[in-house]
Amino acid sequence: MNGKEFVALMSLDWADRKHVGCLQQAGREEVEFFELEQKALAIAEWVNKLRARFNGGRIAIAVEQRRGPLVYALMKYEIFVIFPLNTTAVKNYRKALRSSGAKDDFSDARLQLLFLEKHIHQLRRLDPDSLRTRQLRLLVEGRRNLVDRCSGLGNQLTALLKEYYPTALEVVGDLKTSLACDFLTKYPSLKKAQALKPEQLRAFYQKRNCRSRKAIENRLRILQQAAPLIEEKSILETYELMSHSLVAQMRLLLNAISSFDQKIEILFQGHPDFEIYKSFPSAGSALAPRLAVVFGEDRTRYDNASAISTFSGVAPVRIQSGQKKIVCFRWCAPKFIRQSLVEFSRLTIKKSHWAKAFYWHLRSRGKRHHAAVRALAFKWIRILYRCWKNRICYDESIYLDALRRRNSPLIKLLT
Repeated sequence: MNGKEFVALMSLDWADRKHVGCLQQAGREEVEFFELEQKALAIAEWVNKLRARFNGGRIAIAVEQRRGPLVYALMKYEIFVIFPLNTTAVKNYRKALRSSGAKDDFSDARLQLLFLEKHIHQLRRLDPDSLRTRQLRLLVEGRRNLVDRCSGLGNQLTALLKEYYPTALEVVGDLKTSLACDFLTKYPSLKKAQALKPEQLRAFYQKRNCRSRKAIENRLRILQQAAPLIEEKSILETYELMSHSLVAQMRLLLNAISSFDQKIEILFQGHPDFEIYKSFPSAGSALAPRLAVVFGEDRTRYDNASAISTFSGVAPVRIQSGQKKIVCFRWCAPKFIRQSLVEFSRLTIKKSHWAKAFYWHLRSRGKRHHAAVRALAFKWIRILYRCWKNRICYDESIYLDALRRRNSPLIKLLT
């Protein structure tokens, strides 16, 4: 068997929901077939079994796909070296071995494994990311999951407060803050908040860095003029207990997010492309590391910006048959990568002049908000790719000069 650095060769005939795989251990002739669901938990359990079985040895894996959710999922694990197979090459290989043209998922997996075994030294490989990038990916994805849970918890708390204590929503602002958690813990009902003297409430806000006198006085006035929705003591106590439960969970999530932020900041500062990603507008402490994870450190991974656009799902899918043409959303894409690029683009509308002009130009033509942001993300990807590929920081004046040289219509919008 070729590829002596690997403890096993493997192929995956991918599909949207379930993949069929074929594995051959080094030094053995027999092959094993298996099925794998396209779910994060199923893939993680499968990888752990392989890691234990082969003592963490590296596995060469052939996939008839260069980009997509499956490849993205496999790139997270250090035991895999991915060999993307050209679809046309595999198709011709099938014709050469099976003149009948018969095919199914299991035979295709076996064929891809055979292709990998015979031509492994001539195939281009996708090595796993560095240890720093893999760790950073786990951290930023984990942080994003915590933020999503925090948003869901905030929605539950908002709905609960609207039922018995809507005044709290006016005096604490964003519920996903330590100030809101402290306020609802100390004053879980309107009656308890109104029982305090104005000086005590002023001290509460000032101690938590809320020093706008106008804002504090406005909140005091709202509390003094508010009327309770519920008077029954037993019912009110039940609502307070439910509020305490949600606030305790919110506080735990906020503390966890803060811990993730500290770890991400320390790790990202040592990233070789730290200055590049920090140079982009609105790429703060949360989004800059996510952009670093999207692109990785291997400059040969993406051939051009279009590869990233299609892989991330930012570029739409075009379906054309005869005179019929359909442009639709690309559903099969890594959600986290698309989310990172779109969120970054949305935030640049406030910080970048050309991004703001481009966004409002699309809105004036009837585009909805999300469609306009995705179109803006499509443009940002080309800029991000060029800065990443050439290892240069972003400079908006350079980009504007390039637009002027090309006589871009965007310049007219800016002027």
